[in-house]
Amino acid sequence: MGKPFRIDNGDPIGRVDVAMIDDNNAMVTWMEGDAILAAIVNKDDGVAGETMELTKSSSSRSAGFPQLEVSRGSAYLTWTNPDAKTIECAVVPLIEK
Repeated sequence: MGKPFRIDNGDPIGRVDVAMIDDNNAMVTWMEGDAILAAIVNKDDGVAGETMELTKSSSSRSAGFPQLEVSRGSAYLTWTNPDAKTIECAVVPLIEK
């Protein structure tokens, strides 16, 4: 195991998920306040790419945990919108390095 490094912006509430993009890179998502954030992490050098705000959700427990999957060059993020009582999905195209 390599040395841990920080990827959050300073105020995470958790709700972390990770999905491998390829053999060397993973997308990590987490929540800070009502924002669902993401970063690309490289397993060889441990450097996190620029943090991206993917969407807003609720930090309430009823919002659950955002779920992340990667397939065929895109990341799929789903989350619960407790105000609208819906499940929402966003597709994030991934650029190959």
